[in-house]
This record gives sequence, C-alpha cells and structure tokens, in this order.
Amino acid sequence: MNLLFRYSPVGGSASWAWGEYFASVPVSSLSWSWSVTNLGSLCLGLFLAMLDTAIVATCMYSIALEFESLDSINWVALAYTLAYLGCAVLFARVSDVIGRKAAFVTAFVIFIAFSLACGFAQNMNQLIVFRAFQGLGGSGRPILPPLPPLSSIR
Repeated sequence: MNLLFRYSPVGGSASWAWGEYFASVPVSSLSWSWSVTNLGSLCLGLFLAMLDTAIVATCMYSIALEFESLDSINWVALAYTLAYLGCAVLFARVSDVIGRKAAFVTAFVIFIAFSLACGFAQNMNQLIVFRAFQGLGGSGRPILPPLPPLSSIR
C-alpha cells in the first residue's frame, strides 16, 4: 500500500490517504503529450524567469551606464521585488476565483509582455515602471506547481 497526498478542491483541505483513493484512475488515461506539454510549459516559464533575473543582475551596471543614471539603478531591482512580493497574495486570491491555470497563464502573459517592454525601454524611468509590471506578472508564477490529484486529470 502506498501513502499518497490527497487534496480536496471543494473544502480546500489536504490529507494523507492510502493508495486505494487513486486506484480508480488508470495510469494509461494520462496522455503522454498532455504531461509533456504541461510540464514543458511550466518548466519554460520558470526557466525564463530565472534567466531574466540572472541577466538583469549581471547587466545592471551596463544598463545604468547606457541610460546615464547610476543613481536610480537600484530601483530596477527594487521595483521588481516590491511588485513581486506585494502582488503574490493578490494572485493567490485571483487563482482561487478564476482557477489556477487561468491565473498562471495571465501571469505568464503579463511577465512575457513586460519583459519585452523592458527590452524596448528608452530611459531609466520606463525601465523601472516596466520592471514593476514584470514583477506583477512574476508574482503569479508560484501558484501552479502544486499538482492536482490524479482523479481530476481526465
């Protein structure tokens, strides 16, 4: 017998259950393409966010020299961090209302759109504002990783 973790979406409760709970769901019902597509898109989103953070941290000094404003370069990282932390609870609540998948896709689109906007920023003020909105999109990324129970995947 296997001990499995069970999550009830109705009451929001979680508990440990024996393997018989999932015995009614055949493993063959999980399509290979579904698993690869969802796992691949999740990994791609997390990879892009990690890559974005690493690139911005490395290039911060060069960006400040390009825009000729070393005074406000700290605001680029601070704007992202404040928006990320400030809106994490908001995205958690939004995911309860509209669903995790829709909230994750919305956050992913916001993150990608403002990542592009950061690339096209013409001055430091635009970059700071775009990074703040990028942090808003970034705050919705951690809401999806808890996987749903196998019984809901059909």
